[in-house]
Parts: sequence; structure tokens; C-alpha cells
Amino acid sequence: MEKGVIVLADFEPCELRDGRATLNIPTNPNLKFVVLSIDKKGNDHEGAIVYKQKNQSLSKNTGLYVVNFDDKMTGIDPVTGNKKTLDEINGLALYNIATKSIDFKSGNSLALTAVLKK
Repeated sequence: MEKGVIVLADFEPCELRDGRATLNIPTNPNLKFVVLSIDKKGNDHEGAIVYKQKNQSLSKNTGLYVVNFDDKMTGIDPVTGNKKTLDEINGLALYNIATKSIDFKSGNSLALTAVLKK
């Protein structure tokens, strides 16, 4: 996936209130975790790149990362590069900001716990 997005979760019609994602993914600075506010009518989509904490190196090119969720999250707007806070989060994604592909391997995984509100 070069300059691409992998949608991990779509919670519509609910919004994220709390929870956590644990990711076993390639160690690559171009692979970002994004919280999304998706408008199903197609009028107003927003996203914010949020911090993923590396807990452990699992191999030369793979790490164990954690992202803790809240009902309001602050990150970087992937379009403008400005700081942005989202409070109607209803989706999660991985975003490759590079023009080169990132290869996922067998064993890469996501464990997700989400507390939702309607």
C-alpha cells in the first residue's frame, strides 16, 4: 500500500468513547495510526494522525504498538499538517504517508477494544 489507507474499524452509527488498539505491525516511521470522523453522506470527513506508543521490538522489522482511545483525541491533520482535535470519532485506519509500499507479513495483527456511545 503506497500512499494508501487501510480502514481498521467503522463504528457508524456509534462513536468511540474509550478503548485501546494493540498492533503487531512493521516498524516504519511512514506508517501512521489515524482516528477518523466519517460523514456517511460524504460531506465532511476528518482525520487526525495520533501517537502510537512502541512497547516492544518483536523482530528486526516488527514492533508491538499501543494506541489508547478517548472520546476526544488530538493529533495531526494528514492533509494540512496542523494540530487537530476530533470529538466525533467513528473510524480508525492505518495510513502510509510514503510513496513506497509497506509490506505486511504473516503474524501482523490488530487487537481492538472499543467502548462506544450512540
